[in-house]
Amino acid sequence: MTKWVLEGFFGSNGDTLQRLPLNQFPAKIGRDARLALAIDHSEISRYHAEFFTERGELFLRDLGSTNGTFVNYQRLYGKVALRHGDVIHFASYEVRVLEEMDKDKDMDGATMTMMSDMPLGNKLPTGLNELQILLNERAVRAEFQPIVGLDGALFGYEVLGRGSRGDLPASPRELFRIAESMPGKDVQLSALMRDVGVAQGYSQSRTARLFVNTHPAELKNTLQLLATMQRLRNLYPELSMVLEIHEDAITDVKRMKRVADELTAMHIDLAYDDFGAGQARLMEMVEVRVKYVKFDISLIRCLHKAGKAKQKMVATLVAMTKGMGIQAVAEGVEFPEEFEVCKRMNFDLLQGYYIGKPRPLLDYRNPVRPMRRLWGLLNSIVQVEGKDQKS
Repeated sequence: MTKWVLEGFFGSNGDTLQRLPLNQFPAKIGRDARLALAIDHSEISRYHAEFFTERGELFLRDLGSTNGTFVNYQRLYGKVALRHGDVIHFASYEVRVLEEMDKDKDMDGATMTMMSDMPLGNKLPTGLNELQILLNERAVRAEFQPIVGLDGALFGYEVLGRGSRGDLPASPRELFRIAESMPGKDVQLSALMRDVGVAQGYSQSRTARLFVNTHPAELKNTLQLLATMQRLRNLYPELSMVLEIHEDAITDVKRMKRVADELTAMHIDLAYDDFGAGQARLMEMVEVRVKYVKFDISLIRCLHKAGKAKQKMVATLVAMTKGMGIQAVAEGVEFPEEFEVCKRMNFDLLQGYYIGKPRPLLDYRNPVRPMRRLWGLLNSIVQVEGKDQKS
């Protein structure tokens, strides 16, 4: 028998996400304390709405409430069949309806179950049902952003996942916002994007070096993460791969050392991503075998306009990184002036829109040499005009 639960910020404090089982139907919701689903909220009517079932489906209808009932931000008139993940507003009070999964604890007879702490802003995004379909259909695609040396020569590509369903955003940020609202979906989505991205890249070039991303939640179960990487290595034994891990996810040095050792045995390199966006974990860089450190865009953006103190700080961090035998990568290089500053600071590798935007094809063309020829031509013109003015 299908079991349904309401997920929301119930209780007096309203700061902890909880689940409330729907055990008996019809189930009225409102401000009246005698109701099974009583919510003490000034905008909710005494008898606001009602859940009921028909032919095994869960329905909701408004009971003539003053401030309205909304399903996925659309006002409800009459009745509507509900789906797993639908977001419901009783006036401004927000809940989400979920079909209980087999792995969840049986909640019959329970009154309320504590789930997890979540921020109060934008807490219950819509699209969970559509996301599950995306995961089942593996409906994602990849784009590839080039990573180059100081001479503009191609070094590798970062694999960037995108959604490919019309009823969901393509942006990974928005997809992960939906996925993070349901336990385990963020890990599943991250692994899927890696799998599809590597397969898509390998189909175009067996010699490309691919930098693949992780979600911080994957670091909570490193054995599972390593298993996904071993599967990729088995499928693509000759492919060069680099696993990127956000520096803020590195909280257990001993565990990370084991991860690094396992990756080394698979001939997969390790990179710290977004270095400098949070804590600069220099000691972890020393103790854990890592080959690349990717300096966050916040350090690189407008670096040519930054004061001497910031430029000196970045240059010092680059020198320290290289002194530990780690290659320093500048992310977010968008202008030729930033490129020149990064070159003077002796970064090893560069990535950003100035180098190349993410594209579905591995078709990088070196923009640095043509730009140098253009700058040379402009300098020649300026010098000629200067001589003409003097004569």
